[in-house]
Amino acid sequence: TIQQLRVVRIVNNETLAGKAIRVGADVTGATYAFEVGPGSEMLSINNTDSWEVTSGNSAFRVANMSATPATYTIVLIGTSVAAE
Repeated sequence: TIQQLRVVRIVNNETLAGKAIRVGADVTGATYAFEVGPGSEMLSINNTDSWEVTSGNSAFRVANMSATPATYTIVLIGTSVAAE
């Protein structure tokens, strides 16, 4: 079980324009964290402080903004040691 998240990598494997994916708490509204366009990726590393994972914030939401299926890759790297 991951208790500290250290690395998030999201790759949008699509090549056609308009096949963006959104990531965040509210992926269908205006408060999503970021959008990854086709052929692009997002990489975030938090090596020093990490992101604490608790029962209240363990959801990771991704939405395909296209009317057709999209293919993407998600890599999450964390530790099983709780944050101090």
